[in-house]
Amino acid sequence: MAKPDYSKLKPGKDSNVSIIKDLVEKQSQTQATVRELIPNSNIVGIKLDKLVRYERNRSNDNESIEDLVDSFERLGFISNLTVRKIKGKDKYEIISGHRRWRALLEITKKNPDFLPKREVPCIVIPEDTDEKLVREANIRMNIDNVRLSPKEYREQVNELIDLRKNDKGELTVEASRYIASKLGINELSVYRYNRLNEKLIPELGELMDKGYISQNQADQLTKLNKSTQYLFYNDLIKQIEEGNYKPSINAEQFEEALNQDKVSQAEVKEIDKQISANDKKIADREDRLQNESISSTKTVKYEQELEELRKQNEDLRRQNELSAKREAESARLNRETKKTINDAMNSLKSNPDEATKQQRALAFQSSLNKVRTAITDLNKQFMVNLDLTESQLEEVSMAANSLKSIVIAYQEKHTAKD
Repeated sequence: MAKPDYSKLKPGKDSNVSIIKDLVEKQSQTQATVRELIPNSNIVGIKLDKLVRYERNRSNDNESIEDLVDSFERLGFISNLTVRKIKGKDKYEIISGHRRWRALLEITKKNPDFLPKREVPCIVIPEDTDEKLVREANIRMNIDNVRLSPKEYREQVNELIDLRKNDKGELTVEASRYIASKLGINELSVYRYNRLNEKLIPELGELMDKGYISQNQADQLTKLNKSTQYLFYNDLIKQIEEGNYKPSINAEQFEEALNQDKVSQAEVKEIDKQISANDKKIADREDRLQNESISSTKTVKYEQELEELRKQNEDLRRQNELSAKREAESARLNRETKKTINDAMNSLKSNPDEATKQQRALAFQSSLNKVRTAITDLNKQFMVNLDLTESQLEEVSMAANSLKSIVIAYQEKHTAKD
């Protein structure tokens, strides 16, 4: 381990002294985590060229390492990496310390003698260590030592939750207490992260990660069916388009949607219950038909019942399939909308003029969608009631002429440009 250059130390906030203190504290925390999970690990010097990336580590190739390069060049490398030997190879995968490793590679390109013997002090985990323990160590050290974005933190917590679930995929009380104690959060927060991971649509998760909605708002929306969540997502996006970057959830609309979802969920449960009951009856009738002693009259009866029960289940399952397809189509349409909104929001930061054009285009598209919906509705009404009054026909004609005028004006404008 390279010794720190104490001659360059200076007092004050974010000084070399505070940097060293922070590094030492993180190193102590890392060693404590590894010793807790994998007691038979030890510290050894490993050649820099024998270290390779841990494939399951979070991607951080785009993260800057300039701060680490500057710190190591001034103070020396006063830390260690956590590694595991790869079976059958003379290589070690880095469980914790990928940015530090990248910084060392950068420094040694310019100064090959920076590390004595080109060795890096490493906490070495035995190669036969259970993968779940290795993964947990990687996650906990990332949470302890890395400045994670809200999205990255949530992803790391959720992965730790998945590692600690039982064989049935359930988050037990014991597991939630363990995770809460290791991460320094309360048990309710652990359950909340799990709910957000399992029940929140990705689009709302992105709004939460970007700070448009709070974690409390997102957690509230997990009470709704995913298809209903998209309706609220659209409303939130509309508020953002209009310049409200802290959009709100209408309480009355939420309660109404929640009550409707409860009815819908009850209907789905009732359908599943009916399918299960029919399956038992089907199995019973099939068993009875295997009995050679039954009369021909009962055979006909059971065969008729079987046909009816199977048809009932086919219809019930079709209802569930249609509901699932509607939800999938809703997800697809909303993903397309989200991409357009994100493009506009990114333009707002980099090019205000282009952002204004994007916002106008979005506003126009929104108005056009409303016109299409209105035309569809009018068409339905017309098919039902063919006896329109002269006044109604005149209003339809005026609306059509207005749309035609817009198209003509657009064509003339672009013809003039050409």
